[in-house]
Amino acid sequence: MSHMLQKEEYHDYYLKKLRISNPGKEISVKNFFSQFVKSPKDALHSLQTSSDCFYFWGQLCFFIKKDYEKVKDFTQEDVNVLQAVAIAEIVTSFYKNESQKNQQRDNALHALQLAMQKPPYHFTMDSILKFKDSKGIPLHGQYTDDDLKEFLQKETTESINNELPNLLVFKVESGLRYFIYKDKIFPLVIRICNELHDTVAENITHEWFSYLKDFEKLPEMTDEEAFNKRLEKEVRSLSPVLYAILNATFLSVLNMEMVHAKTGGAATIFIGDTLLPYSTLLMINRSDLLSNARILLPFWYTIPVLSWIMSMFMKKPKDKKKKSNSSQHHSQTDDDFTKEIKSAAESESHSGSKKKPVSRKDQLIAAAKKLEGHYVPEGSTMERELNSYKKQWNKMLSKEQFLNLTEDVNSLIRDYTRKVLRTISGQSFTVDRIQNLAEALCQTPNMQKITDQDSLYMYVQLYMVYLVRNM
Repeated sequence: MSHMLQKEEYHDYYLKKLRISNPGKEISVKNFFSQFVKSPKDALHSLQTSSDCFYFWGQLCFFIKKDYEKVKDFTQEDVNVLQAVAIAEIVTSFYKNESQKNQQRDNALHALQLAMQKPPYHFTMDSILKFKDSKGIPLHGQYTDDDLKEFLQKETTESINNELPNLLVFKVESGLRYFIYKDKIFPLVIRICNELHDTVAENITHEWFSYLKDFEKLPEMTDEEAFNKRLEKEVRSLSPVLYAILNATFLSVLNMEMVHAKTGGAATIFIGDTLLPYSTLLMINRSDLLSNARILLPFWYTIPVLSWIMSMFMKKPKDKKKKSNSSQHHSQTDDDFTKEIKSAAESESHSGSKKKPVSRKDQLIAAAKKLEGHYVPEGSTMERELNSYKKQWNKMLSKEQFLNLTEDVNSLIRDYTRKVLRTISGQSFTVDRIQNLAEALCQTPNMQKITDQDSLYMYVQLYMVYLVRNM
């Protein structure tokens, strides 16, 4: 082909046809044609790097074939040209398919990167494999397992100026591994701390109340260091994700990077190089909790003489208390054992009977309970996650406006879910279906008025599962 196009009559003829067919691209056409005529190998190599060449190659082959259709008697040279055109079309088609696959892979990996920077910010490998693009097509499949492995390897290892890589990895105590982009760590820490504030304060207040009622005191009631250790135990139990991040080795390094960065961002959880105590992170004051616990006590506990006299009679010796707790434990164990025997006997007596068919409502509730594990991170609860996302998308400052907007959104979700449940079954109530329903609802005019669409999208999904679970 290149030898034929080097001839002046063919060269100008086909160059003119390409220019006429591509108005506005005369320079690109000229560069392609000149490269092909002078250096066919370089032109072939350009197929691996440039997408524009596919179109020019296809047109050129089409024009040549079209002209040779008029020839009746083929010479050997004509046959050679047509064979060269056929080979060129095969090569072009091959590299075009490869280019489309590479483009699809790059787009999918870019969509994955964007998805991992949205709430809840931290994702397991199972969650990453379930991501979808804007059309609802799973991203895993648009790239291979090797592509994903290479992407995660690159994101978690490559760094600039000896800084931490963009994507960090941490493990909770159960061994579950999470991926999170480093610029999302501090927002996640602050969010979870806000979530835990009420729960931790309530747990400790009730515990202290029970001890004060028995005229007993705990070290954390008066000692700040012991109080922070107590808070650490609560965080470790309620939020393994937060506990793992606060104890991760990369946190102090990330703090240094954020301090020296133009945007800052680490001042809220660090004092210099020292992490803020748990009491400050959770915004919980020891004296306030102690005061709240004392308020719950009957009024005579506040009268010094009377409370002292009553403590003489009501305060139990430690040995007796332990013995009482032990006997209570044995009694509870006996009761559990009795219940277990009774349950086993009932199940055995009914083993021969036919099982009742499970209703559609029960199937939906069972499906919702299974999905709860997908949406709720380890150590958290459905209510806590709903409250967290609600505070993110609901920006109303006054309490009345905040409650009104929340109720309006909840009403829309309830009405929408009620309509959907008429045509949905337990088997079709899946993560994919919930995501599609939530996306459709978030695109309605009323929902579009809310600025934080990402948090609203997650809230809608959670609230749908919550409604079905509690039907």
